[in-house]
Amino acid sequence: RDQQAVIAAAAERTRIPRELHDIVSHSLSVVITLADAASVVGRSDPAGGVEAMTEASEVARCALTDMRAMLGVLRTEEPSAGLAPQPGIDDLGALVERIRATGLPVDLSVEGTPFPLGAAAELTAYRIAQEALTNTLRHAEARHATVTIAYDQPQLRVRIADDGAARTPDARRGHGIEGMRERAALHGGTLRAGPDPGAPAGWLVEATLVEATLGRP
Repeated sequence: RDQQAVIAAAAERTRIPRELHDIVSHSLSVVITLADAASVVGRSDPAGGVEAMTEASEVARCALTDMRAMLGVLRTEEPSAGLAPQPGIDDLGALVERIRATGLPVDLSVEGTPFPLGAAAELTAYRIAQEALTNTLRHAEARHATVTIAYDQPQLRVRIADDGAARTPDARRGHGIEGMRERAALHGGTLRAGPDPGAPAGWLVEATLVEATLGRP
Protein backbone atom coordinates (compact mmCIF):
# COMPACT_ATOMS: atom_id res chain seq x y z
CA ARG A 1 0.00 0.00 0.00
CA ASP A 2 2.83 2.40 0.89
CA GLN A 3 4.49 1.63 -2.43
CA GLN A 4 1.26 2.39 -4.30
CA ALA A 5 1.00 5.72 -2.48
CA VAL A 6 4.57 6.59 -3.46
CA ILE A 7 3.87 5.69 -7.10
CA ALA A 8 0.66 7.76 -7.09
CA ALA A 9 2.47 10.74 -5.56
CA ALA A 10 5.27 10.48 -8.15
CA ALA A 11 2.72 10.39 -10.98
CA GLU A 12 1.02 13.48 -9.57
CA ARG A 13 4.32 15.34 -9.41
CA THR A 14 4.99 14.43 -13.04
CA ARG A 15 1.59 15.88 -13.99
CA ILE A 16 2.05 19.17 -12.12
CA PRO A 17 4.59 20.82 -14.51
CA ARG A 18 2.31 20.12 -17.47
CA GLU A 19 -0.72 21.55 -15.65
CA LEU A 20 1.22 24.62 -14.52
CA HIS A 21 2.40 25.25 -18.08
CA ASP A 22 -1.18 25.20 -19.35
CA ILE A 23 -2.50 27.41 -16.55
CA VAL A 24 0.28 30.02 -16.73
CA SER A 25 0.60 30.09 -20.53
CA HIS A 26 -3.12 30.50 -21.11
CA SER A 27 -3.77 32.99 -18.32
CA LEU A 28 -0.83 35.26 -19.12
CA SER A 29 -1.75 35.30 -22.81
CA VAL A 30 -5.31 36.34 -22.00
CA VAL A 31 -4.22 38.93 -19.42
CA ILE A 32 -1.69 40.49 -21.81
CA THR A 33 -4.23 40.66 -24.63
CA LEU A 34 -6.85 42.24 -22.37
CA ALA A 35 -4.34 44.74 -20.96
CA ASP A 36 -3.24 45.74 -24.46
CA ALA A 37 -6.88 46.15 -25.47
CA ALA A 38 -7.62 48.24 -22.37
CA SER A 39 -4.75 50.63 -23.12
CA VAL A 40 -6.08 51.23 -26.63
CA VAL A 41 -9.83 51.15 -26.01
CA GLY A 42 -9.59 53.17 -22.82
CA ARG A 43 -8.55 56.30 -24.70
CA SER A 44 -11.86 56.58 -26.52
CA ASP A 45 -14.03 54.35 -24.35
CA PRO A 46 -13.04 54.56 -20.66
CA ALA A 47 -15.85 52.19 -19.63
CA GLY A 48 -14.64 49.61 -22.16
CA GLY A 49 -11.09 49.94 -20.86
CA VAL A 50 -12.24 49.38 -17.29
CA GLU A 51 -14.22 46.31 -18.37
CA ALA A 52 -11.18 44.81 -20.09
CA MET A 53 -8.99 45.38 -17.04
CA THR A 54 -11.65 43.91 -14.75
CA GLU A 55 -11.73 40.80 -16.90
CA ALA A 56 -7.92 40.62 -16.88
CA SER A 57 -7.93 40.87 -13.09
CA GLU A 58 -10.44 38.03 -12.79
CA VAL A 59 -8.43 35.77 -15.10
CA ALA A 60 -5.28 36.47 -13.09
CA ARG A 61 -7.02 35.70 -9.79
CA CYS A 62 -8.36 32.40 -11.11
CA ALA A 63 -4.89 31.45 -12.37
CA LEU A 64 -3.35 32.29 -9.00
CA THR A 65 -5.91 30.11 -7.23
CA ASP A 66 -5.19 27.21 -9.59
CA MET A 67 -1.44 27.61 -9.16
CA ARG A 68 -1.71 27.63 -5.36
CA ALA A 69 -3.76 24.45 -5.47
CA MET A 70 -1.22 22.77 -7.74
CA LEU A 71 1.78 23.84 -5.69
CA GLY A 72 0.01 22.71 -2.53
CA VAL A 73 0.29 19.13 -3.78
CA LEU A 74 4.06 19.39 -3.44
CA ARG A 75 3.70 20.07 0.28
CA THR A 76 1.66 16.99 1.15
CA GLU A 77 1.98 13.26 0.84
CA GLU A 78 -1.59 13.00 -0.43
CA PRO A 79 -1.58 13.25 -4.27
CA SER A 80 -5.00 14.90 -4.53
CA ALA A 81 -4.99 16.94 -1.32
CA GLY A 82 -5.98 20.57 -1.74
CA LEU A 83 -6.91 20.21 -5.39
CA ALA A 84 -10.09 21.82 -6.61
CA PRO A 85 -12.18 19.90 -9.16
CA GLN A 86 -10.40 19.95 -12.51
CA PRO A 87 -12.11 21.53 -15.54
CA GLY A 88 -13.93 19.42 -18.10
CA ILE A 89 -16.23 19.60 -21.12
CA ASP A 90 -18.85 21.66 -19.27
CA ASP A 91 -16.23 24.34 -18.56
CA LEU A 92 -15.42 24.96 -22.21
CA GLY A 93 -18.17 27.58 -22.39
CA ALA A 94 -16.41 29.70 -19.74
CA LEU A 95 -13.08 29.19 -21.51
CA VAL A 96 -14.54 30.40 -24.79
CA GLU A 97 -16.07 33.43 -23.06
CA ARG A 98 -12.64 34.40 -21.71
CA ILE A 99 -11.17 34.21 -25.19
CA ARG A 100 -14.06 36.22 -26.63
CA ALA A 101 -13.38 38.92 -24.03
CA THR A 102 -10.01 39.52 -25.72
CA GLY A 103 -11.81 40.44 -28.94
CA LEU A 104 -11.44 37.13 -30.78
CA PRO A 105 -14.80 35.65 -31.86
CA VAL A 106 -14.96 31.95 -30.99
CA ASP A 107 -17.74 29.48 -31.75
CA LEU A 108 -18.25 26.36 -29.62
CA SER A 109 -20.27 23.39 -30.83
CA VAL A 110 -20.95 19.91 -29.50
CA GLU A 111 -21.86 17.11 -31.89
CA GLY A 112 -23.16 13.61 -31.27
CA THR A 113 -24.61 12.04 -28.15
CA PRO A 114 -22.54 12.62 -25.00
CA PHE A 115 -21.38 9.57 -23.07
CA PRO A 116 -19.37 9.23 -19.83
CA LEU A 117 -15.72 10.15 -20.34
CA GLY A 118 -14.13 10.12 -16.92
CA ALA A 119 -12.43 13.06 -15.24
CA ALA A 120 -9.02 12.47 -16.86
CA ALA A 121 -10.40 12.38 -20.40
CA GLU A 122 -12.53 15.49 -19.77
CA LEU A 123 -9.50 17.35 -18.43
CA THR A 124 -7.48 16.31 -21.48
CA ALA A 125 -10.15 17.60 -23.87
CA TYR A 126 -10.32 20.90 -21.95
CA ARG A 127 -6.56 21.41 -21.81
CA ILE A 128 -6.14 20.67 -25.52
CA ALA A 129 -8.77 23.27 -26.40
CA GLN A 130 -7.20 25.72 -23.94
CA GLU A 131 -3.69 25.31 -25.33
CA ALA A 132 -4.86 25.54 -28.95
CA LEU A 133 -6.80 28.76 -28.30
CA THR A 134 -3.86 30.18 -26.37
CA ASN A 135 -1.62 29.52 -29.36
CA THR A 136 -4.14 31.31 -31.56
CA LEU A 137 -3.96 34.37 -29.30
CA ARG A 138 -0.17 34.32 -29.08
CA HIS A 139 0.91 33.39 -32.59
CA ALA A 140 -1.86 34.18 -35.06
CA GLU A 141 -3.61 37.25 -36.36
CA ALA A 142 -6.88 35.36 -36.48
CA ARG A 143 -10.28 36.94 -36.91
CA HIS A 144 -12.25 33.85 -35.90
CA ALA A 145 -11.83 30.47 -34.23
CA THR A 146 -14.01 27.42 -33.70
CA VAL A 147 -14.01 24.65 -31.11
CA THR A 148 -15.84 21.44 -31.91
CA ILE A 149 -16.38 18.54 -29.52
CA ALA A 150 -17.64 15.46 -31.35
CA TYR A 151 -18.92 12.39 -29.50
CA ASP A 152 -18.59 9.29 -31.64
CA GLN A 153 -18.56 6.39 -29.22
CA PRO A 154 -16.06 4.97 -28.41
CA GLN A 155 -14.15 8.05 -29.61
CA LEU A 156 -14.13 11.67 -28.60
CA ARG A 157 -12.80 14.14 -31.15
CA VAL A 158 -11.62 17.64 -30.29
CA ARG A 159 -11.15 20.11 -33.14
CA ILE A 160 -9.90 23.69 -32.86
CA ALA A 161 -9.51 25.76 -36.03
CA ASP A 162 -8.76 29.41 -36.74
CA ASP A 163 -8.30 31.59 -39.82
CA GLY A 164 -4.96 33.05 -38.77
CA ALA A 165 -1.43 32.14 -39.72
CA ALA A 166 1.78 31.51 -37.81
CA ARG A 167 4.10 34.53 -37.87
CA THR A 168 7.01 32.21 -38.70
CA PRO A 169 6.90 28.63 -40.01
CA ASP A 170 7.64 27.20 -36.54
CA ALA A 171 5.91 29.85 -34.43
CA ARG A 172 3.15 27.53 -33.24
CA ARG A 173 5.34 24.50 -32.74
CA GLY A 174 6.94 23.89 -29.38
CA HIS A 175 6.39 22.47 -25.94
CA GLY A 176 2.67 23.34 -25.98
CA ILE A 177 1.94 21.10 -28.95
CA GLU A 178 4.09 18.32 -27.52
CA GLY A 179 2.15 18.61 -24.28
CA MET A 180 -1.16 18.28 -26.15
CA ARG A 181 0.18 15.25 -28.00
CA GLU A 182 1.28 13.64 -24.73
CA ARG A 183 -2.14 14.23 -23.21
CA ALA A 184 -3.89 12.59 -26.16
CA ALA A 185 -1.49 9.64 -26.07
CA LEU A 186 -2.42 8.95 -22.44
CA HIS A 187 -5.89 8.05 -23.74
CA GLY A 188 -4.65 5.97 -26.64
CA GLY A 189 -5.27 8.87 -28.97
CA THR A 190 -3.45 11.01 -31.49
CA LEU A 191 -3.09 14.71 -32.17
CA ARG A 192 -2.36 16.63 -35.35
CA ALA A 193 -1.47 20.30 -35.44
CA GLY A 194 -0.61 22.29 -38.53
CA PRO A 195 -1.96 24.40 -41.38
CA ASP A 196 -5.61 23.63 -42.09
CA PRO A 197 -5.68 21.56 -45.32
CA GLY A 198 -9.36 22.35 -45.81
CA ALA A 199 -9.01 26.13 -45.75
CA PRO A 200 -7.06 28.72 -47.77
CA ALA A 201 -5.47 29.91 -44.52
CA GLY A 202 -5.56 28.99 -40.88
CA TRP A 203 -4.36 26.52 -38.30
CA LEU A 204 -5.99 23.28 -37.22
CA VAL A 205 -5.58 21.15 -34.11
CA GLU A 206 -7.36 17.79 -34.13
CA ALA A 207 -7.22 15.27 -31.32
CA THR A 208 -8.91 11.90 -30.96
CA LEU A 209 -9.26 10.13 -27.62
CA VAL A 210 -9.95 6.49 -28.36
CA GLU A 211 -10.34 5.11 -24.85
CA ALA A 212 -12.67 7.74 -23.48
CA THR A 213 -15.49 5.25 -22.76
CA LEU A 214 -13.41 3.51 -20.11
CA GLY A 215 -14.28 6.37 -17.77
CA ARG A 216 -10.89 6.40 -16.15
CA PRO A 217 -10.65 8.67 -13.09
